[in-house]
Amino acid sequence: MAEWCWKLARGGSSEPDEPGPRRSRDSPGMRLKLDSKLRCADKARARLSDVVVDPVARRVTHVVVEARGDVARLVPVSRMATPGTLSCTAAELQACEAIREYAFLQLDEYPHGDKDHDVGVETMITTPSSDAVGYGGFAGELDSGVGLVYDWIPRGDAELRSSSSVYSSDGHRLGHLDSILVLDGALTHVVAREGHFWKTHTLAIPIDEIAEISTDRVTTTLPRDEANALPKLSRAAGATSRSSGPSAGVH
Repeated sequence: MAEWCWKLARGGSSEPDEPGPRRSRDSPGMRLKLDSKLRCADKARARLSDVVVDPVARRVTHVVVEARGDVARLVPVSRMATPGTLSCTAAELQACEAIREYAFLQLDEYPHGDKDHDVGVETMITTPSSDAVGYGGFAGELDSGVGLVYDWIPRGDAELRSSSSVYSSDGHRLGHLDSILVLDGALTHVVAREGHFWKTHTLAIPIDEIAEISTDRVTTTLPRDEANALPKLSRAAGATSRSSGPSAGVH
């Protein structure tokens, strides 16, 4: 657990330790950082891909885990022993539900859920097509279909990934999702990240300032200017510093 996150949650103002996926010394809370490395109980490697949340109760229900050479699986959040480790073995992980599907659809087609599942995050995959005139007789006809990779998630839940966007109440994009902070399963903060490779900053948004959570999108109750005034962590040239002024805000 990154100490700075929980100091923000508790109203503290101390300088943060080096950010990292470890549990706070004085809190049972946990930072779930997306696209981060995991280890199973038997030391097998995996990756925390996405999180699945109940948007009404504001609680994390599952994490989406990808093990090396395996598919994406839906794992109960109770299996997260610490932010960087799972309490299950690789074999137990493989017993969890595989949720990622591929479909080739026409442009006016969409995947649909069923009585138990909704469609989670989607990734479009363009299929190669060529102009028959430019490539002679070897080229096929142009195809209007697209490949779509999507996840099945429990009905009524929402899925968030690292590319999910965080928006202000006045429609400005504040950044992409970096991590979420949970305390006994309940969401306490959403952490957005914005910037370039050499200069990035993260913005910790309290759950009370979150208006809506839906698949692949989080919307705050704050306009951009007020969001800019929230505590944030800036990283530049390898140094970490905390700033609360609008000039260091998310743009």
